[in-house]
Amino acid sequence: MKQYNPIKNFGLFISRQSEKFIRLLKLVVMWIVVFPRSTSAQAGQISSKIDNPLGPTITTLPVFIAKILDIVVLVGLPIAVFFIIYSGFLLVMAQGDPKKLETGKLAFLYSVIGTAILIVAKIISAAIFATIDSLK
Repeated sequence: MKQYNPIKNFGLFISRQSEKFIRLLKLVVMWIVVFPRSTSAQAGQISSKIDNPLGPTITTLPVFIAKILDIVVLVGLPIAVFFIIYSGFLLVMAQGDPKKLETGKLAFLYSVIGTAILIVAKIISAAIFATIDSLK
């Protein structure tokens, strides 16, 4: 008499369950896609208008990019300030150790470079946005 091996038959179980799940998923998708169209067609109200999910203020790509950059600067500047303070802490805690001083100096340099990149990106974005506005 053969013994039932759950490990060996697990793949077969999964494939049967996934087949059932896929059939159910197809049915749900068909229901979602077909049903609203049939009800709106019955009512005579076919609408193809899609509302802007970003709100009424973001209507063009430059405005969208400017808003994203504003968020990046809003989040990035406090992080940059934190890393500048942290690099100062590293310099103070080095207590004359040349290796730790070098680490603190590099951390400060990278923090200032990161901050400069954030600020320059915002300035370039503002310049490009002003140029696009002047061309309209």
